[in-house]
Amino acid sequence: MRTTNTQSLQILNRNMGTFEIGTKIIKSYVPSLPQGFLIQRHNSIKPPIKGTENGFVFYTERYEYKSAIFNLNYDFGDEDPKTCFYKQCEVMISTLSYLQKRHLKPYEVETIVKHIFSKGNYIFNVDALYGHLMAYKPNKLEVVTKSTYKDIIEYKNYDTMQQYRNALNTALKLVNIKYNFKSIFDLLQERILNNDYAFMEKWFLVGHRSHNKLSHLIIEKFNLLVTGRKRKERYGVKKYPINNIYSLLIKSLSLKPQQQNAFIQKGIIKYEKQLKELNRLVNNRPKAQQLIFILGEILEKQPDVNIVPNVAYIEELKVELNIYNNIN
Repeated sequence: MRTTNTQSLQILNRNMGTFEIGTKIIKSYVPSLPQGFLIQRHNSIKPPIKGTENGFVFYTERYEYKSAIFNLNYDFGDEDPKTCFYKQCEVMISTLSYLQKRHLKPYEVETIVKHIFSKGNYIFNVDALYGHLMAYKPNKLEVVTKSTYKDIIEYKNYDTMQQYRNALNTALKLVNIKYNFKSIFDLLQERILNNDYAFMEKWFLVGHRSHNKLSHLIIEKFNLLVTGRKRKERYGVKKYPINNIYSLLIKSLSLKPQQQNAFIQKGIIKYEKQLKELNRLVNNRPKAQQLIFILGEILEKQPDVNIVPNVAYIEELKVELNIYNNIN
């Protein structure tokens, strides 16, 4: 029998004998099943991978799965440890039976119980738990379908669960940053190939804005160069200002003769101003196109567009974007 400190919790159980929670183990996550033992999990079709970082893989959407594993370093909190531990073991057996499509064999249950005893943070009577799980009748209603947006591809030792959460959040932040750069790169490449210089929305960006400053700045710079605006408005510079001349002449016919000339002159001035602004924005397009080379440099990817890099424009844009301070 393993020993525990004076702060350990001891519960007398008629079926299991003595059940104790030992001193905290170092790892923040300890699986309740031996690796590679039986079918432990079933996944639905996984969505495309968003990115991988620091032992984690993240997906573009959540996917559903069924898993028999629970964490042997689970923090019971205010829950009754005996009841919670019992329930976790029973759900595990029900899920394993569901995934195997049969009842577990005695040696399989014995292997699981010994694994829990040797790897977990619990002290209990092995024979008593084995007898309880062998007598337990699996219940399909206990099989839970869960969902997640990530997988762990490399298990690491963390001193606390908070360290694990910090590592997870940091990895997700880095993946989101790269994913946003890739999304803008692909969209900008498509825009250039289709000669589309309309206002670019930001709805597809993921993650907190403070972690993706450069992504937001690149989109804002593109919009400012080709539309004259950082934010979308109800109206803007007309794509074909010449249409204003026709509507101007038609509208003037409804006025008195002495008012028509002044109305037309005022409209022409407005039209010329719009045309001048349109020409300026059209002339900005070659500079806006160079943003794709900045993104390509960040992603280490070559754009598939029929334009050549302009070093002067690129360096000018890097200064305007303050890229070296906003690269995250």
